[in-house]
Amino acid sequence: MSPAEFLLRLGCALLCGVIIGAERQWRQRTAGLRTYTLVAVGSCLFVIAGCLVPDTSSTRMASYVVSGVGFLGAGVIMRSGFNIRGLNTAATIWCSSALGTLSGVGYFRFAAMGAVCVLGVNTSFAPWSRSSTGSQSMPASRNSSIPCS
Repeated sequence: MSPAEFLLRLGCALLCGVIIGAERQWRQRTAGLRTYTLVAVGSCLFVIAGCLVPDTSSTRMASYVVSGVGFLGAGVIMRSGFNIRGLNTAATIWCSSALGTLSGVGYFRFAAMGAVCVLGVNTSFAPWSRSSTGSQSMPASRNSSIPCS
């Protein structure tokens, strides 16, 4: 792989991460610009490493990225009583990693289309998800008790 190809792959991951992260930062979410950009770039770097090292496979490296990012996403999910917060953040981190992985293997158009799709879901579907409960999380006074036995 030439240095120009390396920079092109890394640049695509960087751009996809910035697109997703800027929108999340603008909406003042838990994870923002730096987090999503670093997840995309880190995923890209791991996949490129799989391409560069002769005895490894980029698909095997990608599978390790998926499981590692799963743990990262699990760290942002918080439970408080019956409220669960951070699921969308975790899913968006996972998608940012997928965009970096696509960039790392050289599928730039697919990464760009994925970034537009993730951005569209986070911006277009947000009002619908809030309208079903009235807000993103229900106040404690509206929660019902369910006994566990």
